[in-house]
Amino acid sequence: MIIIEKRTIKKHRVFRIILIVLSVIVILCIGCFFIAATHTQMVVGLLQIIADNGKPLNSYEPLNEPQNGLKENGQYLISEIEYAKDYPNSFLDNTMRALHSAVNSLWATM
Repeated sequence: MIIIEKRTIKKHRVFRIILIVLSVIVILCIGCFFIAATHTQMVVGLLQIIADNGKPLNSYEPLNEPQNGLKENGQYLISEIEYAKDYPNSFLDNTMRALHSAVNSLWATM
């Protein structure tokens, strides 16, 4: 009978340790969720670092090389057009139908 009691005591002790460890993990997860929910700038900063891929997000230089010509799908692309010097990311891309771009280029030469 004493042997049975020792086994049940060990079983309860192991169960109690597992319960404590799981409780600590749940409390830590809830705390991390609360911090992430109330301090959104930290989450946004982490997402920007992940999405950055080594390139600065707010740059006064274009991220890619400028392109001027036909794309594979037949559209005419003019990219990285600078429209302001005072603000970062002041570059736009213009995509148009190839026929429309040909007419515009004719008007530009006149």
